[in-house]
Amino acid sequence: MDEMVPIGRARRVVKVMKNAGAEVLYCEEDVGHKLSSGCFRGLDEYFVDSR
Repeated sequence: MDEMVPIGRARRVVKVMKNAGAEVLYCEEDVGHKLSSGCFRGLDEYFVDSR
C-alpha cells in the first residue's frame, strides 16, 4: 500500500543487495509508507546486534 515506494521496487532492491553480498533485513507489512510496530521491533534488534 506504499504510495512512495512501489513494493516491486523494494523487493527488487533487496534481491540486488543480497546478490551483491549484503546482509539484508527486510520487513514488509501492509501499512503504507510508514514503519509498522512489527518492523520497528526488527529494526531495534538490528541495532542491538550491530553493537
